[in-house]
Amino acid sequence: MYFSFFFQGSNTRFKQLNIFNHPQLRLVLEEQIREEPQGTNPFVTRFFHNKLVNYSFGILKNYGDYYNLKFLLFEGGEPLRIAVPSVGLITFVELPFLLAGIYFLLKEKKDWANFILLWILVGPLPAAFTVDETPSVYRILVMLPALNLATAFGFLKIKNQIRVAKNKLLLPFILVVVGLYFWNISSCPDYIIVFF
Repeated sequence: MYFSFFFQGSNTRFKQLNIFNHPQLRLVLEEQIREEPQGTNPFVTRFFHNKLVNYSFGILKNYGDYYNLKFLLFEGGEPLRIAVPSVGLITFVELPFLLAGIYFLLKEKKDWANFILLWILVGPLPAAFTVDETPSVYRILVMLPALNLATAFGFLKIKNQIRVAKNKLLLPFILVVVGLYFWNISSCPDYIIVFF
């Protein structure tokens, strides 16, 4: 990390990818200012069309893209050379457990639960400041362990609640989850060809 901040050649990649050096955002800003109707107060134009507003919208859009269901469930992200067609980062079977895990983590009120939730929220923040190939699978790898922990926590909490309610429902619950997982994998032939 020391080298990436204090040596001149190592920050070249950052200069290429950071959102503040992206020419397309600058062009959009210039176009917005140019297309304002004649007679508009210049202060109003500058209030709505400035670098702070445009870069903020770009960062928020990139940040939201990492929580988009299209990215998480259906297509995955960039770069396409490593993407499996029609397969996201998590499966349909994991989604209810992820949502349940986040819910139970919010109810937990312990430091480790807050850490996992903070990890999920902060994970895509550095990636939000980049352009090109967004959302990127490489840039989100730092958040995947937190998503997996939340999913596992949700699964365990649901399994424990079923066990407490009635032991007879535990085996069918596990069989349904495993069956849905294999159905999800078999419904995408590209996944089977690439990984099996």
